[in-house]
Amino acid sequence: MAALDIAAGPSNASGSSRFQEPEPLFCRTFAPMDEWIDYYDSTHTIYASRLHRDLHFEVIARDIIGYISSPDAVVLDYACGEALSAAKVAEACGKLYLAEPAPGVRGRLIARFAPNTQIRVRSLDESQEDGGKIGRSRRHEFGRAIHDAE
Repeated sequence: MAALDIAAGPSNASGSSRFQEPEPLFCRTFAPMDEWIDYYDSTHTIYASRLHRDLHFEVIARDIIGYISSPDAVVLDYACGEALSAAKVAEACGKLYLAEPAPGVRGRLIARFAPNTQIRVRSLDESQEDGGKIGRSRRHEFGRAIHDAE
């Protein structure tokens, strides 16, 4: 914690006092990616209800489907989270790669989508190795379409 000098006025013989100022939460030094992965790999509640959670993933799936240019497209959902509506995305494309850094979330995705041959779950490192399968031009078109929509 940082020390803070505060002038105490003329009656203070030293002219200042030393107080320990607590470090604000928003200024803490974190290992950002590790903290984020740990958070999403824990039991947490970021949704107001189950309906809120389900609608969130349905909207994401609908938005991704809107960018799919053909039924044989290969799609990468990078840092996909629980991807509860990924099956809908997979129905709209040839192959869906779900890249997820959190090992616990990734394990749940593997278990959930094991029977679906159109969906492959990867770590972020594995998804980079799979880059040739996904194709640079497709990723570029997808990224450009998102940028243009914004």
